[in-house]
Amino acid sequence: NFTIKDDGQFMWSKAFCMTRMAGPPELMDQEAKFMQALPQTSQMYLKASQLILASRDQSTVLEFHQVDE
Repeated sequence: NFTIKDDGQFMWSKAFCMTRMAGPPELMDQEAKFMQALPQTSQMYLKASQLILASRDQSTVLEFHQVDE
């Protein structure tokens, strides 16, 4: 859960939790890095068809791209 303001600033409402399932080491590492980065974000905006989540100082930036199937 999160709260979002009109200017794109947001705050996560709760700590993140997830179940741990085994998988290929490289995917498990990628998942761990994502789960560390996500709570660092506090800004959200759209850039073309991308959703961008970023920290206030832009030291953490997560870009989500639409995938056409």
